[in-house]
Amino acid sequence: MKKNKVEQRLHTEEYYLQEHEEYTPERIYDICKGLIAKAESAGLEGCFLSFKSNHEPYEDYLGLPSIIPSGYREKTPEELQKNILEKKLIKYAEKHKITFYEAATLYKVRDKLGLEF
Repeated sequence: MKKNKVEQRLHTEEYYLQEHEEYTPERIYDICKGLIAKAESAGLEGCFLSFKSNHEPYEDYLGLPSIIPSGYREKTPEELQKNILEKKLIKYAEKHKITFYEAATLYKVRDKLGLEF
């Protein structure tokens, strides 16, 4: 994966495998092929499928497994700016031997006061 790409899962296209339905290999292939096509039509690159168990720890029932189409998309300008800021905060935290959280808090305070970081 390139630096300017981010993984995205299309949860709106999630497919639940039903417990009382029989699936032939051809049917599974068609389902997976269709999900990959939906991911590609959404503009994702390097598409793949994520399989998810829907079991909750407090339930005795395992829940229906699901398949989620996934892939990579270009980062938005906001995400790129956020990555630059995170790197800046990490560098500042390492330099002054403080935590990332403390560096982020200092940045917010200095930003509100209009001081250089």
